[in-house]
Amino acid sequence: MEKSEFDNQNLIIERSGIRIELKYESQYSEDKQIEREEYYQKIEISESGNSNLGIRIFNDDKEINSGLILGINGGTWLSKATQKENGQSVKFEDNKLILSLGLNLVSIEIPTLKLNWNIKPDQAEIFEFYDLEDDILLRGELEIHRIGLNGNIKWSYGGRDIWVNIEGKPEVTILENKIRLIDFENYKYVIDFKGNTLKVNSSNRKSGKIGDYTDEKSNPVWWKFWKRK
Repeated sequence: MEKSEFDNQNLIIERSGIRIELKYESQYSEDKQIEREEYYQKIEISESGNSNLGIRIFNDDKEINSGLILGINGGTWLSKATQKENGQSVKFEDNKLILSLGLNLVSIEIPTLKLNWNIKPDQAEIFEFYDLEDDILLRGELEIHRIGLNGNIKWSYGGRDIWVNIEGKPEVTILENKIRLIDFENYKYVIDFKGNTLKVNSSNRKSGKIGDYTDEKSNPVWWKFWKRK
């Protein structure tokens, strides 16, 4: 398979004097560095996956723990929320690290690396998630899921097609009291925070509009990621 930027990834996330270094290697990676490194513990999240994620935790530049997540099944793109992009696949808050990894969404205690919970909320792959009140809103390939920080799935929402937009438009936009969604075929949905449908608009590719709204800035990274599958 053709080498991809997604096969080897690194991400650093810091909060309250703790630095977490993440190193991801997909099953297609030609450079298997993780296999040659030592980690204090191993965490297996499935029996079928062949991709790995190394975690190293530092306090004042001193490594205090490390772990290797095994069994990642499906594509993974490491990303944290920024001022411009509020979607994320990695979140560190209140001593908990939440990770969207292929088919699995996991919560890990920091610095012990204890696995708090491990769920498969979607029947297919999952992508980024967003902060929604005291919960997270996760975009899966087939459904949008509101999930509590204890791993409880509060509701799931499906559209006419998968939640990967073919033109790279943002599939999820959270507004003050509602959520706007765009699916693969450019159908647009407006739902409330309880997962109830408020409005559905049909696609309109030729005019460059989606129902009543003009196109928003596209997000090509996630589209490229899904296309490689």
